[in-house]
Amino acid sequence: HSGMELLELDFLLSVVENTNGSNPKDVTMRKLNFSELARREKLSRLGSSVLKIYAINQSNLYGKDRQYLAMKELAKRTTSP
Repeated sequence: HSGMELLELDFLLSVVENTNGSNPKDVTMRKLNFSELARREKLSRLGSSVLKIYAINQSNLYGKDRQYLAMKELAKRTTSP
């Protein structure tokens, strides 16, 4: 276990949703928390505008795995009635 289980969902969401800045430490925290949300199957709690930032990954900060997960979650939203 990584210890990430101790973090509350609201905290994880707030870190992932704050996409301002490209400080390497901030980006690492966002990446770790995004991965934890994916592990908990809680990406659906993120807003579409935030997921779009991870899916486009314009500055190549988040990696292909997170980009894929964000696109997958957005695709679910477009196919749901």
